[in-house]
Amino acid sequence: MTDHRECRCCRMPIPTGKLACGKHWFMLDLKLRRDINMAWQSHDHDAYVHAVRRADAAWQEAGLWKAGNPK
Repeated sequence: MTDHRECRCCRMPIPTGKLACGKHWFMLDLKLRRDINMAWQSHDHDAYVHAVRRADAAWQEAGLWKAGNPK
């Protein structure tokens, strides 16, 4: 059994360890995706939070954001 969580953007089920579903992850620009991955891999919490907030803003601007509490 695979653990699931919610896409941070649309709240659809995704595998644990992912931030967003593939559709919404790849709508982010490459630099932002790299920033998120690098901050995560280097355990830089502040940089990770900052990058995720940039992703949230991009999804909100695109009108894709669904209300809820991301995990």
